[in-house]
Amino acid sequence: MLFLLYIYPSARPLPLEGQTAASSIAGIWENRTRIISFDDGNASREEYSSGKLGFVLKTWYGWYYDEMTGYTWSYVPNSMQGRSGILTITYPNRRGGSMIPVYIGEDELYLDFLVRDDANDGEHPLAGFWKAGGNASGSANGIMIIPPRYSKEVYGYYFTPDNMYRIRYWLTDMEYDPEATAFIMDDGNEYEVGKFISLSGKTYTCAAGRGRLVRNPEKTAYTLGVNTVGVHTHGSGTLLLGTPDKKELPFRLSADGTILSFAEPWITRSAITDLENEISTHNRMRRPQREPPLEFMELDFRWDEIEEIRNNGAASEN
Repeated sequence: MLFLLYIYPSARPLPLEGQTAASSIAGIWENRTRIISFDDGNASREEYSSGKLGFVLKTWYGWYYDEMTGYTWSYVPNSMQGRSGILTITYPNRRGGSMIPVYIGEDELYLDFLVRDDANDGEHPLAGFWKAGGNASGSANGIMIIPPRYSKEVYGYYFTPDNMYRIRYWLTDMEYDPEATAFIMDDGNEYEVGKFISLSGKTYTCAAGRGRLVRNPEKTAYTLGVNTVGVHTHGSGTLLLGTPDKKELPFRLSADGTILSFAEPWITRSAITDLENEISTHNRMRRPQREPPLEFMELDFRWDEIEEIRNNGAASEN
């Protein structure tokens, strides 16, 4: 399947939030299903942060906040990839920790993002190869009260002035080699990408065995707007050239041009300042009484007819 890229002179990337503030995961974060608290711990250290971690699950359709503690966290930023880094969570009664790649903005935290893997010498800010930066996103994954279920496959992207290629990487037991490369061959052109991606201690590959040819890269037409990418989709959302369905996807590009995301942030900073008081106040609330499923009706019981039926058709003597 194939993608064509049309670049408009007015196209500008939408910067990811938090490019000017020092990257820190400490604080209270919130999304639709949970509140997560990273205590300050050693968060002031630039090269390493750690502390206690607490979850508050919004159960019973959000009417009851269920607090869970006993977790710890540590965060090591990646100095070569802007504000991305590795969040490690240690779970109660479990040895070791689970590593989760994250990108931290000032008020947003991303689990689904791409990292530039080469220098940008192209004609637009997306030119070149972008590899997957996270493997713990998805509706059933993320920063959970249990160890994450890592994705079985992730995607990389390669942008040229005319085309965009989506590259599938799947889990493999092959040894990770950061120097290994693979190639996209298309109409006499050859594009080099990394053969392996290493995330959370797991290795993903885009080429089978010892081969160096990218397996089944997707190539499709799209338009680049000011803050969106228009892609052609088919049915379940598969990118496909020439289909009538077109979807506008917002994208976010970091100010230094090293991080790209087509996804919404997984969680954002919360306005809550006193978590214990918030839980106590919220759990004192009472859910309003449900409206009856049927409207009240004045029923007209025909007692004479009912009595007649009871007397096998004979009229009542009264």
